[in-house]
Amino acid sequence: MSGTLMQSLLVPLLAVALGADPVQFRADPSVTPYPLSSGNGPWMVLVMGFHGPEAVEYANTLATELRRDHNIRTYVIVRIPESSHAPVDANGVVGKVRQYRQSAVLAGDFSTMDEAKKFCERVRRIRPKCITREMVPPMRWQRGPLCRAFVVYNPLAPKDRQRKGVVDDPFILKLNKGPYSLFNCPGTYTLLVL
Repeated sequence: MSGTLMQSLLVPLLAVALGADPVQFRADPSVTPYPLSSGNGPWMVLVMGFHGPEAVEYANTLATELRRDHNIRTYVIVRIPESSHAPVDANGVVGKVRQYRQSAVLAGDFSTMDEAKKFCERVRRIRPKCITREMVPPMRWQRGPLCRAFVVYNPLAPKDRQRKGVVDDPFILKLNKGPYSLFNCPGTYTLLVL
């Protein structure tokens, strides 16, 4: 893998883990040899996310290396952009919409969040050969290319399992007290994590 790679933490994937509609994400064996299923997990580590035309290739390469060299069960989940209508402004000028493929590498099949957190610390210290200095910002390279790995609930798990898993965390419960709780949100949502 060479060249510059645009990356993200896949906030939409996190939103799915917290209750958004998982239909937009695919665990298609024709796209990846390591598809995620609703039976995996339920707790996992989101190792790294990618977006751009080569996102799936990068995710598959990272998943393969982690399986081969570190004996880690990895899975790849992919979001392919929906075809959408181009926006039209008040003057009738048709705009352009830029959409990218997104993919993420998830690791582990943990029954509790604590097991996943412990494993996450191990993952953050790994320096995969397939992730080059050009692919991550300089500060992240110094800390380790996987330093932003974090624990998530399996985004393809049924919503009742997701909700149960999220409610088990006292911090999430504290954040969602009161009338503006995300647990009471009737629609899909994206949670921006800075």
